Amino acid sequence: MPASNLWLPRITASNALAHRRVGAEATQDAMVHADGRVVLRSRIYMETSCGMNTNYFPFDTHDCPIVFSSSLPTSYMDIHPEIRLHSTDEMFGDFSITEVNLEQNVIERGRDEYKEIRFVARLVRHSSSLVFSVILPSSFLVAALLAVHHSRALQGEDCTEKSSLILSTFLVFLLHSGLLAFLTPRGATLSMLGWLLLGQTTLSLFSLIISLVSVNKLSNRKHPSASPSLLYRLSCLQQPRPRPEEREKFIEYLHRVSSPSEASNGTGHIRQCSERRRDRLREEQWAKIHARSSLIILLLLEVFNLIMLCLFFYTTTRPTPARINYN
Repeated sequence: MPASNLWLPRITASNALAHRRVGAEATQDAMVHADGRVVLRSRIYMETSCGMNTNYFPFDTHDCPIVFSSSLPTSYMDIHPEIRLHSTDEMFGDFSITEVNLEQNVIERGRDEYKEIRFVARLVRHSSSLVFSVILPSSFLVAALLAVHHSRALQGEDCTEKSSLILSTFLVFLLHSGLLAFLTPRGATLSMLGWLLLGQTTLSLFSLIISLVSVNKLSNRKHPSASPSLLYRLSCLQQPRPRPEEREKFIEYLHRVSSPSEASNGTGHIRQCSERRRDRLREEQWAKIHARSSLIILLLLEVFNLIMLCLFFYTTTRPTPARINYN
């Protein structure tokens, strides 16, 4: 029997959630096999206003089936839907469907049979320029400002005080946290944002502790608790080479102000000066090593912070599988 003489039944599509339909088109054909079996093929194209929730990333799971009904038994109905979806998110640009999987079930309602199709689609969210033009550069800038400011304390500048150091660190932390909270992709869970802010807090506290310790060490080095003796200060001064008569007067003065043991030994003040000078040089070397190591640790913390930021925004903007509503 020619296929053109077949009666093609009416096929309708309905949705449990009635979203606005933009357009629909259906084509049908039939095939007669040699054994007399008749297979009806229907092709339905619908362009819809998608019921997908675009306010949260990752997407929530939606399960809204489309039910196709026919006046023929469902065993003779083979549905091949063609799905097109293109929507726009106001913050992270366009996303579209690249893969659609179908789940077909036969359901009964009284004496009627229906074929139910569920769609599971995979979305691709196109990379937005906002992440690369605003979030990451601002994070780099904040981290660089924090590192430069604390490196001033590590280098021992006189203008760096503890109060200004604590206040500036607190302000930088608030600025960075507010920036991340405002520009974080919508739908990032509170736990993810909480872990990120916890990392920011840890970074700020570590850098602040390192800088305060360095400031204490540098201030102790600049202002020692016990002032050096008069003999040490006189013998360690860098002065022009005196004339012979001035040198003799200077040596006599040193003998008068020195202790009896040092006066009996003419080189006592010289030995004491060299020992204290060695102690001072050793202390300065340790202070330099501490400042360099503290700066290296601080820079490593900043690098770790930037890596965590990149991973965070990468995981929140990558393609995410989701169930989507169609009508």
